[in-house]
Amino acid sequence: MIWIILIAAEFQICGANGNQYNRDIAFDGTNFLTIWRDHRVSSVVYHLYGARVTPQGQVLDPNGRRYASQYDTVMNPTVASGGGTYLIAFRDHC
Repeated sequence: MIWIILIAAEFQICGANGNQYNRDIAFDGTNFLTIWRDHRVSSVVYHLYGARVTPQGQVLDPNGRRYASQYDTVMNPTVASGGGTYLIAFRDHC
């Protein structure tokens, strides 16, 4: 499960089955993007998922959306923002 706490307001971003690890978050001036390794599909692979969240705490992508679907063993994901866009980097353990 993934949770974010915004000034004492706690809310869930992802309640999918399986485990979620290695979270990161960035802000593009409008919304936050949080990303993580996700174990919901299989017990032997980790996919990259992410969700956008407004500054008011509205989750725009409930339970996340899968990114980089061609990779099955995502490790160490990180996200940064600049110029109104996001850059996601990760290592594929193949």
